[in-house]
This record gives sequence, structure tokens and C-alpha cells, in this order.
Amino acid sequence: MRHVVKVCRFGIPFFPLDKTRVIHPFVEDDELNDTELELKEQYKADGKKIRKYLDENVTTLQSLTTNFDEFLAEINMNLDDYLKAIQTSISSSKESVEEGSPTKTILRNLTSKFYNVNEVSVQEAAYNLLQLRMVETSLKTIYVSTGPETFRSRILKPKIELAKLHPESSDICQRLD
Repeated sequence: MRHVVKVCRFGIPFFPLDKTRVIHPFVEDDELNDTELELKEQYKADGKKIRKYLDENVTTLQSLTTNFDEFLAEINMNLDDYLKAIQTSISSSKESVEEGSPTKTILRNLTSKFYNVNEVSVQEAAYNLLQLRMVETSLKTIYVSTGPETFRSRILKPKIELAKLHPESSDICQRLD
């Protein structure tokens, strides 16, 4: 069986792990000592290194030949460092929220952080930031008649079919089978 590259079902822009793990943001900077702050900065740099590798090697990763262990070897990182680099990037969205900010500002900051780690079109980003609907289907209503058949609404046949009917025919409605 050939190697298969897994893709996260939630669209998270990190290489999928070998098994499911829950990744939480780091604790606040105030609670970290100098050594831990240095490590956190190193993990931030590692996160940027991972992102750069993923951006530069899209075609290689899409060729379905790389597995997770090979990916870690390519970026010269072990599993623990990889997980901590991801934790740091998750923490960056938490850091973008300032206490007492208006809700719209908080959402705009979080959206900005989200778009920095995800690939979206400019149009999609603009629609989300401006809070516009991306599709009209969210506005449409479809009526489904569920009453007895004798009281249901009927749909006329297309004009082409109506023209083919005998002038005395009363079979002008489509069948809704």
C-alpha cells in the first residue's frame, strides 16, 4: 500500500498528526519565567519554519508520497517540538484579543489571525470581514407541499411540452414523482 497524505477534516493548516491529540494554547506570558519565554520564542520561530516549509512544498505534499514521520524529518523537528510550535501559533489568536475591546474589534483581530494561518481568497476574506453573505442560498426558501395530493400546488409543464399537447388535453401539470 502506498503512503497517503492525510488532510485535516477541519481544514487546519498543520500537517495531520499520527494520532488524535488535544492542543491547548500556552499559559499567559506573565506566568512564564525567562527560560520558558525564550523557549516560547523558539517555538514561535519553529511555527514560522513549519508554515514556510508547507508553503514552499505544496506540490510535494499533494503528491501523496509524504507521511508524518518523513515530514518531521524534512523540517528537522521532533514530535514534542512540533506540538509546541502549533501550541504557540494557537496562542497568537488568544493574544490578539484585548480586554475591554468592542466585540467587532475582537472579531476583526481574531479573523485577521485566522487568515494569517489559512489560505483564503481575498474575496472570501473581504466578505467575512464585512459580514456579507457569501452565497444567496442562505436567503432562499423552498416550499415543499406536504398536504394531501388533491390539495397540493401543481407545476405547469414547460412551454415546449404544452405546445405538443392536443388542444383539448387537460394534462398540463408535471408529475412530481
